[in-house]
Amino acid sequence: MRSATFPILLLVLILPASPGEQPRPAGEQEWKAHMARGVEMLRQQQFEAAKTQFLRATTLQDKRPEGFFYLGLASINLRQAAEAERAFRQAVALNVRSARTHFYLGLSYGQQNKTREAIREMQEAIEIDSQHKDALYNLGLLLLESGQPAEAAQYLERAERSGMETPELAVNLIRANLTAGKTDQALAVAASASVQYEASAAFQSAAGKVFLEAGLPRPARTYLLASPRFCCR
Repeated sequence: MRSATFPILLLVLILPASPGEQPRPAGEQEWKAHMARGVEMLRQQQFEAAKTQFLRATTLQDKRPEGFFYLGLASINLRQAAEAERAFRQAVALNVRSARTHFYLGLSYGQQNKTREAIREMQEAIEIDSQHKDALYNLGLLLLESGQPAEAAQYLERAERSGMETPELAVNLIRANLTAGKTDQALAVAASASVQYEASAAFQSAAGKVFLEAGLPRPARTYLLASPRFCCR
């Protein structure tokens, strides 16, 4: 995947049992303590220590998806993709309707170059939450790199409509349209994004390089000259 995006932290609030709720199994308080310590360590980006806490939590209660989800989150931040995959697969088995878990499972597959599986999980996440902008964006990247640029552009556009606004998305949408042979659409995206990201040297430079790679020197020159990195040397 060209550029997977994922927040480091997706924190859950671990609440005490409500009045009248059935009591939790033995080890509930200890499980909560490990989860709380693990979440705090995630906040501090102490991923190994967080992983240890979540491993202990899943040993105490192996029927609750939260522990496996956070174990996967710690593992994926450690770039331990195979371990993250195992944890997220267990979390999905315990809660199949969690869009965020399918999304992170897809990321773990993507880190291992398991493109088909990554695409499937991103699609699952979107089926559950059609506005999941990170899943839409990453599915677009996966399809683009799998030789499906027209489909990639559709998902990148959906990510944009869902609220994702980044120079990276704009550049990849330009690339998808150019690869699909839709030069006019690519130029329109570039023109709009150039106004939005006028101060972004990274966007102007990247857009110029994408047009140059596509054999379009005129727009390439326009965006490269607009980049302070280029014009001010």
